[in-house]
Amino acid sequence: MKLRRIIPALLFFATMVGGLSPNEAWSVSGSCATCHVMHAMEGGTATPSGGPLSYLLRNTCLGCHQGSGAASAPSGTQAPLVYFPTSPDTGQLAGGNFYYSDSATTGSTASGTPSMHKGHNPIELTNHTDLAAPPGGGTTLKSYDDTDYVGNGGAGWAVDTLSCSGVYGCHGKHETNGMVGTHHNNVTGTNVDGSTASKSFRFLYGIKGWESTDYEYSGGDYNVYYGVTRANDTAPAATTAGRQTMSYLCAECHGLFHSGAGDDGISINGATYATTPWIRHPVDFEMPLNNVSKPEYDAYAHTTTVPVASSDVTDGTITVASASDRIVMCLSCHRAHASPEDAALRWKYTDMVLGTVGAGQGNGCFACHTAKDG
Repeated sequence: MKLRRIIPALLFFATMVGGLSPNEAWSVSGSCATCHVMHAMEGGTATPSGGPLSYLLRNTCLGCHQGSGAASAPSGTQAPLVYFPTSPDTGQLAGGNFYYSDSATTGSTASGTPSMHKGHNPIELTNHTDLAAPPGGGTTLKSYDDTDYVGNGGAGWAVDTLSCSGVYGCHGKHETNGMVGTHHNNVTGTNVDGSTASKSFRFLYGIKGWESTDYEYSGGDYNVYYGVTRANDTAPAATTAGRQTMSYLCAECHGLFHSGAGDDGISINGATYATTPWIRHPVDFEMPLNNVSKPEYDAYAHTTTVPVASSDVTDGTITVASASDRIVMCLSCHRAHASPEDAALRWKYTDMVLGTVGAGQGNGCFACHTAKDG
């Protein structure tokens, strides 16, 4: 009798709580049945159709975060749509669209194989293809340093596979149950401090920032990414602010692009080349301001097309009025998931022509290097 009374009461309470507020993106409330199913069965049919999922979830990551239309406005449940399997989106969210790295027609090779040049290709994608190693990373999982990296010392990328979350993923902790509780305890629209996975920027464990409540769909509300200006290009020490930046998150796999102890250089087939500084574009370094010898950076104006990071993420604004508000990061040039351009760039690289007055003028590289276009 107690069980019969408790379950209806819980379901009634969950139903009456209501839907999600636009300012509480996936700080879960509402009916439990929206995300979970009892006993992995519904009406005598296995739910989901492929069999039970952990925690009796109805869907996978991409099952909830994919759309079927041409627009990527957050849905009624506020789940950001980052994958459109059959068409590109016309209103790309901040993270980009996995369509470009998964489609066999857009950005594909001559054989029709999806191009890995367009972005990340986690195992959850339909046309996923394994890579021997991430660009700018080694075949082992110790890409940046030996104390904080994806996989926690796994066998390496030849054996293990990139996923949305978990041990070999970006979101949540790098452990099997790394996403547990994140959607229930999510904090958004505020300064997320990285203290837990649910209090980390977009569930990227340990990363700080300010989250746009509509994922930059409207254009008027934007992410403020956390950055720290480094004194050199060595890996930041454990428990320091340098390990809470967006660029550090990227460096956990793409460490050679971020540089590391001893200027690691470019590693190809086990050999290392060009070990002097600035063989890669600097990240987590601020653009000079009021510098007589480099005045072109003064003209940079903040834009979501070419964003910069800030040392101040206590509110949703960025002024670029000080050098600490003008920190170059990985996402200044790249989308996190995928884009129509090679290397998941935010703009067409072939438009970046010195002295141009064409499509590239004032955009891309020239948003920062303002004296080099026409």
